[in-house]
Amino acid sequence: NPRHSITSLLAGSPAGSRKGSMESSMESVLVIGATSRQGKYTCQALKATGVYKVFGTTRTVPNAKVADAGVTALACSQGDGEALAKALETSQARYVFIWTDYYVAAKGRKDLEVAHGKAFIDVCAKCEHVRHVVLASVCDCDKCPDNVSHFKAKLDLETHLKQSSIPSWSILRPTAFLENFDDPANWNPLTKGHIKGLWRSNLKVQFVACEDIGKAATAMFLNYQQWKGRTLDCVSCELTGDELAEALTAASGVPCKYSIAVPSCMLNCFMKDLANMVRFLEDPGYSGSIEEFKKVVNPIEA
Repeated sequence: NPRHSITSLLAGSPAGSRKGSMESSMESVLVIGATSRQGKYTCQALKATGVYKVFGTTRTVPNAKVADAGVTALACSQGDGEALAKALETSQARYVFIWTDYYVAAKGRKDLEVAHGKAFIDVCAKCEHVRHVVLASVCDCDKCPDNVSHFKAKLDLETHLKQSSIPSWSILRPTAFLENFDDPANWNPLTKGHIKGLWRSNLKVQFVACEDIGKAATAMFLNYQQWKGRTLDCVSCELTGDELAEALTAASGVPCKYSIAVPSCMLNCFMKDLANMVRFLEDPGYSGSIEEFKKVVNPIEA
């Protein structure tokens, strides 16, 4: 297994003249959820190293987006252990990135997300050629109240992973995604002059770019023996809504203001899990260390 710094490897791929010999000796990585934000950037970072064959699961194949990224798509839906076993057999993956989906695939149900994740972990545990698994969790899932269900689902999966027979594993715990501020699929597109969030404008919140999560996952695979049994909080920056608006104003030259996307009364009535999360962010909030994360990856500019 290659041992290189993540910075040097992401700077470029091997020369074309070495491509054939490199490919024949490359080990494989399987990224579950290759079209998710975390999965997409993990595939991107892995490809950039030039030292892995990268496979990614999607609900249907072929998948043009995955193929265009130079990743081999394999069919597997969330929680489909049989399909994952076939994907592992096809890819002969030594390394697996596990991502689970609370809001869509699990329909906002903690028990269903946990079942999906456990199915994936159990299949990896039975696969003799899987060497290391990286699980995408969430920061402070062990400290937040039990009523933040999408955090607690990840904690249950962390526990299951730790109790499994997988020989080596590590856990990524991202904070809030910066990409959530430009999320048309969830009715929050980033429009000129406006940025919207779920909390008050002066609340400091820790964020991470999904690109940085992908780099961190890649660093763990590259140095899996160093990361065996360890957890990393993923946090690129800590900003208020007003500070984010100021940054967008400076970057675009267009005055930008922060506002609340969903009034708290509506959040409490129709999105209780998110309302509970906001209360957690208000007090005590995420406790990740930007400096510790910077030791692993060099975060992109917020």
